[in-house]
Amino acid sequence: MIEILNNTQNFKPIAMIRDESQKQMFDDMEVETVFADLEDDLEHAFEKIDRVIFAAGSGSKTGPDKTTSVDQEGAKKKWWMLPKNSR
Repeated sequence: MIEILNNTQNFKPIAMIRDESQKQMFDDMEVETVFADLEDDLEHAFEKIDRVIFAAGSGSKTGPDKTTSVDQEGAKKKWWMLPKNSR
């Protein structure tokens, strides 16, 4: 998805990552990154954001608590961080 967005003139994607090991892939594509964790404060990650594609997940090796925390509550947090005209 980010490759498609990166190759358009209408979007400037910013990838939210939580681990330094993920950064190089986006650097190689010349995509800006911001470090954040869905289970923590996200305000800094939304400073230049007006649209979000939620493509995160807790993974298949986590329990129901992480599924709720990351997949459900993380998505809700991201929604409320967006400007009202973008929701």
